Amino acid sequence: MKAKAQKIGDGVYWIGVLDWDLRSYHGYTLDGTTYNAYIVFGEKVAIIDNAYPGKTEEMMARIEDAFEQEGREVKVDYIVQNHVEKDHSGVLYDLWKKFDAPIYCSKIAQGGLLRHYPKLEGADFNIVGTG
Repeated sequence: MKAKAQKIGDGVYWIGVLDWDLRSYHGYTLDGTTYNAYIVFGEKVAIIDNAYPGKTEEMMARIEDAFEQEGREVKVDYIVQNHVEKDHSGVLYDLWKKFDAPIYCSKIAQGGLLRHYPKLEGADFNIVGTG
């Protein structure tokens, strides 16, 4: 699958997923939704949030495209998880398995993520404060 990452600033790309088929999640919609996620390039590379379960292929294609646009080798240093709900975290396990990067989140988020995705047990969680 090919999918284009959308550059939104120097070293910042939208790598989320368009889901035209979704009709109900936080209410009813006729127009589907987007799952917003970002990749930030600096000395290190961070992925911020991800998408609904089952959307790995499209998101990974956008990640690869962002690296191509930046002319860099594919290597993710950090995964930042701001939100636990599945529309923001459903690809987290796949990201962690592919990139073997530490996951940054709050203590409460870690507990929620492990309840949603028990396969993350053993992941390198780095706990940060809220706010």
